[in-house]
Amino acid sequence: MRLAPQRERAAPRAASQRRRAAAAARGTAPQALLDGYEAACRPAARANADESFENLKRLGEISSVIGEWPDLAGLESRLASLEDDERKELEEAIEAQRSHFISDGFV
Repeated sequence: MRLAPQRERAAPRAASQRRRAAAAARGTAPQALLDGYEAACRPAARANADESFENLKRLGEISSVIGEWPDLAGLESRLASLEDDERKELEEAIEAQRSHFISDGFV
């Protein structure tokens, strides 16, 4: 798997951040090394948290169509009984999950 150009450009920055974190974990990082760490990492952490929350909401759309089942047999039975409109709604909810499984930046 090859990283997309934007990820290749980010790799040195990520390596620098890993070195900072490792030094902090060892207790050998001077304060100057840690300065700017939060500002550098917060945007990516916020974007990841936001995307995770959106994925959670989209997963809820799937459950709203098929319900929640404690066992595979019940789920299979429910899937087999879907009406055409429910099947379409389920397909749309699953398609909405695509970004969760196909990460932008990987080719």
